[in-house]
Amino acid sequence: MPDQVGDNPHNGDPVNRIGQAVLIAVLSIVGLSGAHAAGKRVGVPKFSGAQEALVRKKVMQVLKAHGYELVRSRDMQSAADIAGVSLSSEDGVRAVAKELALVAVVTGSVSGKHAKLAVHDGSDGSTLGEANFAGASPRKLGGEVGASFWRKLGGEVTRGKVPSGAKKDQKSSAPEADEDKEDTGEAAGAAAEENESGKSKPAAEAEGGAAAEETGSPKKKSKHEEAAAEEESTPSAPTGLPWLDLSIGFAGLNRNLSYHEVAYPPANQPSPYSLPFWPVGVVNAVFYLEPLVGGLLGNLGVEGHGMLGLGVSSKLSSNTTSYSSTVHDFSAGARYRFPFGAANDLFLSATGGEDAFTFNGSNRSALLTPDTIYHYFRGGFGLDLALTNEVKLNAGGGYRAVLNKAGSQISTAFFPHLTVAGADAEAALTWSFSDYYALRVGVAWKRYWYDMHSKQGDTFLVGGAVDQSFLFSLSLVLQVGSAPHGDAEAAPAEKDKEKAKPAKASDDASGGGSEGGGGDGGKTSGGADE
Repeated sequence: MPDQVGDNPHNGDPVNRIGQAVLIAVLSIVGLSGAHAAGKRVGVPKFSGAQEALVRKKVMQVLKAHGYELVRSRDMQSAADIAGVSLSSEDGVRAVAKELALVAVVTGSVSGKHAKLAVHDGSDGSTLGEANFAGASPRKLGGEVGASFWRKLGGEVTRGKVPSGAKKDQKSSAPEADEDKEDTGEAAGAAAEENESGKSKPAAEAEGGAAAEETGSPKKKSKHEEAAAEEESTPSAPTGLPWLDLSIGFAGLNRNLSYHEVAYPPANQPSPYSLPFWPVGVVNAVFYLEPLVGGLLGNLGVEGHGMLGLGVSSKLSSNTTSYSSTVHDFSAGARYRFPFGAANDLFLSATGGEDAFTFNGSNRSALLTPDTIYHYFRGGFGLDLALTNEVKLNAGGGYRAVLNKAGSQISTAFFPHLTVAGADAEAALTWSFSDYYALRVGVAWKRYWYDMHSKQGDTFLVGGAVDQSFLFSLSLVLQVGSAPHGDAEAAPAEKDKEKAKPAKASDDASGGGSEGGGGDGGKTSGGADE
């Protein structure tokens, strides 16, 4: 008998090859999707109805955040006038899309606290999809559009195509702030509505004065006012992805521990173990910093995962002795996501945790099956890919570096020279049946492979082992969408800031002039600026 019984054939070559292939495939998808969205132009003409600028601005922000080049409403109307068509017809949309090389056109109507938006295909002018939005006020309506437009209609935008024969090398349109200035007449209406809903009269007058100044006053703005206006007109660039994903559910756990290259006679060697199917509870949470900080840092998130066995019990095949088992897998860490395409993202994660399967009871020593307690560090990656507006594919995998030789019991009482590592993979489908709730069904695979390095004189002579499990789960998911960072309804700090600005404008008005009803008061955030 050689000093070492054998090397484990599961030392990672197949797993490494599979992991490399999956990573290459994921990166290919990301590259193709990014190339697909790059350089595409979408037209957003003026919507019908009062306060339309508030809603249209949010649509433009979302489209710009997803890599689309925007074409201003005045450019679209000019193209329609030259062609002698109307944007209310499919032929008119197609003619303008051909002239301006548009993949899609977003039209809409705003009525009070409701908005109806539609996406039209640039190639033939047909309607690809429609969605309704509602809010308690025009400002809240705009916030709702910013938070859920891409989830409801993003897929339709990506399906749009440029008409054949469209003009090439179109120049980029002017910044979004110029677009907002087309419709500042609604700003006064928004200020008036907010005055009716409870704002102080000086604040409303300051906002009305700011709106009047935008529409006709020649008075030169101060540097402070210009800086404030530039800050307010900067796109908030929401990702269109949820910043909170919290799920809880039940799952069925299947686990098998098997050995290979077992020395003869096998009766003196450790017993394999199999748990055919057992109910467990699962909970997962991911929170991104987007609603707190926005920008690139907003794609940084924290995550936590838990799986807990519910009354797991095992029996020896030779008798009726039962052993209760402790089964759990808890982990926590951080991740960073890279949004791309239609509400998709690729993420990288780093977590640490404990994965345990132990046997309990006064006669534990009679069971020749070792406990396993893996303390691990996991580096992983994942992909969230929108298949439709309501259904998303979630997939991922990772490598588990085991830090403690799978626990003291297996490494001292059974195999003192062992080495062990692990890997996992998962896939799930998430169906969003409302704005906040979804159902998720998935399967997760987990595998640890051992090399026992058994030597002459060891109690148990085994070449290696595989500890493998599958988890089949069904969970209820809470997903909180991505409202634009800085939106007054999403960030309390910004809400306080907005309240303070009208007061400042009013103070300035009382001591700095009388032109425009607002004196030298800076531009406030009422109306179309929100």
